[in-house]
Amino acid sequence: MGMRAAESADGEIVVTEIQVNSAFAHSGINPGDVVIALNHSAVSGLDQLWSVLEAALSSTVLITVRQQDGELGSTQVLLPKGEGVRRIDRVKE
Repeated sequence: MGMRAAESADGEIVVTEIQVNSAFAHSGINPGDVVIALNHSAVSGLDQLWSVLEAALSSTVLITVRQQDGELGSTQVLLPKGEGVRRIDRVKE
């Protein structure tokens, strides 16, 4: 899908990688940003993040993040169906 994330020890979903030429590459989301909400609903763990993103394939999802400077930002990302969803193991930082 083009974004990898990990769950920190305090339960925050931290973006760890944005793949070049992916749906997320030009979204303004960067490694280190914390995913706060998807489609105006709070995200409470990696399982929920991947479930919502997987259900949104072939459509647009609104992603709200807390950027590294503390500012909140939202962006719409069109999730192409063919890319699939890559899950990664929970990482405690």
